[in-house]
Amino acid sequence: MRVLALEDCDSRDPNLGGKAAGLVRLREGGLDVPKGFVISAGFYREALAAIGRNPEKLDDLQRRLATAPLAPELIVQIESQLARLVPPLIVRSSATCEDQPDKPAPGIFLSIAGVEPNGLHDAIRAVWASLLSETARFYFGEAALKGAAMAVLVQELQQGLHGTLYTRDPSDPQAATLLIETERAGCDPAFSLVRRDDLAFTPAWFPIAPEPIARAGLVAETLFGVPVDVEWVATGSRVWVVQARPIVFRNAPGEKFPDDALAF
Repeated sequence: MRVLALEDCDSRDPNLGGKAAGLVRLREGGLDVPKGFVISAGFYREALAAIGRNPEKLDDLQRRLATAPLAPELIVQIESQLARLVPPLIVRSSATCEDQPDKPAPGIFLSIAGVEPNGLHDAIRAVWASLLSETARFYFGEAALKGAAMAVLVQELQQGLHGTLYTRDPSDPQAATLLIETERAGCDPAFSLVRRDDLAFTPAWFPIAPEPIARAGLVAETLFGVPVDVEWVATGSRVWVVQARPIVFRNAPGEKFPDDALAF
């Protein structure tokens, strides 16, 4: 078991979990991904073994994971990787059952932003324990979670304008447009549709030129081979990709995104 820098990971390694494996693939494809490292899902399995897992008592197991001591080998490897990063950090879930085409699991597991090095061990344990949360059990079912494991992704926290890009409009997947949304402090979310054949068009009121975001999304779509939603952060002229996963289209046929929320 190892703790590896993102640049040293193999996206085919099942112990990276879905989120980290996706980011490794995006980085290999030339996109900007915040610097970080991955704690293999094997360390989660080791923590379970040390506790003495009782599959009939997931509530108790979750509580014990949240306070379990980290293995000395894990602590040594974490300290080595931490020396490369500039805090604050974000500690993120990367479950083996996460970001899958049929079960993307958005918001199901825990991510903790603004973590300082002295709080990292507690954050890792909390992310581990989130695999067995009541929300996760409802979403996946207890049987599926018993076969899953949690890798943990630790990255430098990029702070700036942020949002989500959908390489196909989730409500109209046949449309030749990308949908970009962003959140602005004190304001309602802003939305823009961007034509796939005219990425340079910028709505006058949209808070950022969408072209670099759109281009990053199309690269991600090519790498994944399916339409994806991409979480992004813009800092100055740089667009960071912090997550990408397949879009699950679930809207009723013919249902469209509300016209009054769009800018052309």
